[in-house]
Amino acid sequence: MNKDIESIKKELTKAISLFRKKKIDDSLQLFTSIVKNDSADYAISEVCNRAQSYINIIENLKDKEKVGGDNIAVIYHLNEGNVKRAQDIVEKLLESKTPDSLTLYLASLVYFQNGDKDKSMEYLKETISLDKEYRILASNEPDFSSLKEDGDFKQIIE
Repeated sequence: MNKDIESIKKELTKAISLFRKKKIDDSLQLFTSIVKNDSADYAISEVCNRAQSYINIIENLKDKEKVGGDNIAVIYHLNEGNVKRAQDIVEKLLESKTPDSLTLYLASLVYFQNGDKDKSMEYLKETISLDKEYRILASNEPDFSSLKEDGDFKQIIE
């Protein structure tokens, strides 16, 4: 039997938290259990689609052996509130290799948290051009919640 929307949203929040804490296998397990609740109900279906997007990103990361390392360090420092350290790492990543979509997305978060909305939106646009799944993540990203009515942000994620 399907769960109610509020309990599924709570599970999604927990799964995202686990993902951000680099507990990838635990988050994948929870995202997978969320997807099993898919239904004809639009709200439940939307949450399940968000969970599926995270599953796709995790699988993509695992395929490319990108779980761990510097991207996880950026996530760690963002979650700890050490945005300066996260920015230092992300800037080195951007200089040292052709950035992947996760690195670009993290750059977008870092620059937004540092108050550079223009640079943040440039990185977000580039992220989504590489991987459309990030549209869903960005539209539901708590760090971008203040941009929900922003024209530039809306244009990028639509």
